[in-house]
Amino acid sequence: MNPLQKIAEFIVAELDHFQANFRPQGGALTFAAQMQLKGEPFVGYVRVNAQRGQETKLLICRHYIPSGLAPSQKNSDYASYFSPLGQIIAKRPGQKHAFEVRHRRTGLLLESHSFELLEKDEFRSRLSAVQWDAVENHIAWVGGKMFVRSLRGLLRGEAERPIVREFRYTVQLPDQAILDEVQDEIFRLPFNSCVRISGAPGTGKTTVLLKRLSQKTKRDFLSEEEGRQVSTLDWQEGRSSSNTGRRSACA
Repeated sequence: MNPLQKIAEFIVAELDHFQANFRPQGGALTFAAQMQLKGEPFVGYVRVNAQRGQETKLLICRHYIPSGLAPSQKNSDYASYFSPLGQIIAKRPGQKHAFEVRHRRTGLLLESHSFELLEKDEFRSRLSAVQWDAVENHIAWVGGKMFVRSLRGLLRGEAERPIVREFRYTVQLPDQAILDEVQDEIFRLPFNSCVRISGAPGTGKTTVLLKRLSQKTKRDFLSEEEGRQVSTLDWQEGRSSSNTGRRSACA
């Protein structure tokens, strides 16, 4: 079977599974995040090689992953793009991605992970009148890449039309769910880091800043080190010490 067809069949099947089975749940703090998934299930797919040679497929969600729902197919799971695991989609196929999990309070090493990226697809989830589709697919594998407008169209055998460039004048920032490898590393830096970003208009400076703010204002996605610097009470009440405030301004 064509590798592109395998990718398309997997993603489309999981979109159908999500549509048929996902029901937002959770308390006051989590229900709103789960509701966001109703408008955008996931924005990416990766196939990776784990440490012991076992292949795993991941569906990458923009922020939070579905609660109480697992993918329908074996050896697959959800991952948040903001998580250390989800960061692998910013890599190039053939590259390895390693990270550690440490105890939030003590800093002791709990787990060490290493994955090799085999293939990926960055896309937008779009709901038509009756079903979800993955559109604007940027598919990449070791030694190649391809743009596919619609995975359902690909499975139906629709021919890809030539890309026509369209120029628009707008003041709205592009909705970019996944950043490139360099931008990805920058927005994940600890919030006590000082970084100067320069570049011509349209190179993504504001996009990186907004992605950084989005991650750092969600306690679930802070690193163990960052979590130790802000108490849960201060976080819930929206307070910050003078030291933390200085770091946020610096970042």
